[in-house]
This record gives sequence, structure tokens and C-alpha cells, in this order.
Amino acid sequence: MWRRVVPALAIAVMVMGFVYATVPFTFAGEVRCQQHGLSGATAAEGTPAGTIIGDMNLRCAEAGNSRITLGATAAGLALVVAWAAAFAPTRAEVNARRPVEDSDDDDRAPAGTPPVATGASH
Repeated sequence: MWRRVVPALAIAVMVMGFVYATVPFTFAGEVRCQQHGLSGATAAEGTPAGTIIGDMNLRCAEAGNSRITLGATAAGLALVVAWAAAFAPTRAEVNARRPVEDSDDDDRAPAGTPPVATGASH
């Protein structure tokens, strides 16, 4: 079941990362920034200029690029986890690879082993 759930959750994380990177946001509680797809952000029209923040377009661009980087990193990690989950062996595959334990005779060779001559022969 988890082989289906993990990729679905990873896709949800990728979508949330994309949405986080592309929605408009407010920087420093004052500056409204508009994202332009995945190419950065600029200050929205009518945003008051502040003396503490400095160049609003530069600050919006930096914050927008940071959001894009964070979203892309989350999406990349989700992709790696989904890829690993999709190709992880199932319990049946793991059990098929394990050797069968025979409790009756521990000295027997595994099946397919050629016979070995014992004793002295001249």
C-alpha cells in the first residue's frame, strides 16, 4: 500500500512547492510582491516605499528567488523519495531472496551445489 501512498504524497509536495513559489506574497509585512512565474518577483503597484527595506524591487526579487529555491528543493527531495519508494522491493520479493532455513540438517549444501568427493581415493 505504501508504494502507492508515498508517490501520491510526493506529487502533493511537488504541487505545493510550485504553488508556494508562484503565489503573490507580502515581504516584511509591508511590501506586496507579485511573482512572475518562475522568473522572480517585483513590488506590486501602490506599495509604500520604506526607508528600512531599501530597494523594494531588489528585496522582492531576492525573496521571490528564495521561495523558488525552497519550492524546487522540496520538489526535488519529494521526487527522490517517490523514486525510491516506487522501486523498493516488496515484502514478497524480499522473502523470495532469503535462503530457506532447514533446521533438520545444518551440514547440507544449498541446492545446485556439485557433489564433493570425500575420503581418500587412489
